[in-house]
Amino acid sequence: RFSSEDEQNVLEEQQARNSGLTENRSASPSSPSTGLNRPSTNRKKLDFNPESALERLAEKGRQLEGDIAVGEQKQDDDTGASNEGKALDFSRFGSIERGVSTVGEALPTDIKFGDFTALNTDRHLYYTFYARIEEMIRGRWVNYIKATLYGMETGTVRIPTRTDWTTRLEIVLDRNGIFRKAILHDSSGSRNLDSAPVQAFRDAHQFPNPPLEMVKEDGAIHLMYAFTVNIVPRYASGQGE
Repeated sequence: RFSSEDEQNVLEEQQARNSGLTENRSASPSSPSTGLNRPSTNRKKLDFNPESALERLAEKGRQLEGDIAVGEQKQDDDTGASNEGKALDFSRFGSIERGVSTVGEALPTDIKFGDFTALNTDRHLYYTFYARIEEMIRGRWVNYIKATLYGMETGTVRIPTRTDWTTRLEIVLDRNGIFRKAILHDSSGSRNLDSAPVQAFRDAHQFPNPPLEMVKEDGAIHLMYAFTVNIVPRYASGQGE
């Protein structure tokens, strides 16, 4: 199920229990694993206004008709319970940020939760480029999801009553990493949730230093993504914390 599943480099697979930008961090007495998300202090906080974000999602949602969603960008624009609360030794991996580990991927449900992510998989050939994309996209996408939750609470947004939604997109960049469009392959059933990742890519606009090997015959870079949203029942029913 992973690229190196035949090479067992990890005795026991696990995934960080906290959702966020994918990053393994070294737990310390000052930042124990408590199950709470702790945003990194060295990243710029994105401006977020739920009302204006909802307006952008509504505009983008009007383009999501049928099977194709086009979002054009204008040129001018753990080892388990035994490690609970203990500092982990990451020294052999070099310098690692202190804090709580987070993971942004939807991993198989049989992988246990722990203090960090360890999988039997090789690093992707273009890992650094995908990591740059995640860092530029995730915060923006999460903000648009928050705007959708805000709309649910205020009664301005209606989405199907369930707890899991997945949007499958093909993202098209030009050879310079500039966002061109998004093609919707599988809708989540909610225009807002489908629009959120498209608008996040549009806002980010350009992704630096794309590998030339990723450019296809049509002169574009094609990236396949699945964006999954899990909302706890109290939000799905329109009730906030």
